[in-house]
Amino acid sequence: MTLLTQHLTSPNPELDRLAEQTPPGMAHWSGTGPNGATCGSCRHYGFERTIQGENRDEVFVRKHRTSCAIFWRLMGRVGPGLPHDQPACRYWGSLSGSEPLQSTTTETT
Repeated sequence: MTLLTQHLTSPNPELDRLAEQTPPGMAHWSGTGPNGATCGSCRHYGFERTIQGENRDEVFVRKHRTSCAIFWRLMGRVGPGLPHDQPACRYWGSLSGSEPLQSTTTETT
């Protein structure tokens, strides 16, 4: 979202372009990953986390099918879901030969 008027110019048009094409919840600028790669083809797209109940007897698994695991690790919160065809960011990781990323951290509710 550019707040510039016709009388102001952007000091960095490339940065403005990247910010405009990057939805909330991405770990880095959209389109900075490998050419042609998308969020849907990334091993960090969608993850599960284990949450421990208040009395520690209950354990819940919360699935975040379209959120970025790297965003969660960097920001400490789960971001909004991302479209599977969103151009990938620099943290893109190949799905081949690896399981989807899962959290080993437990949280209490």
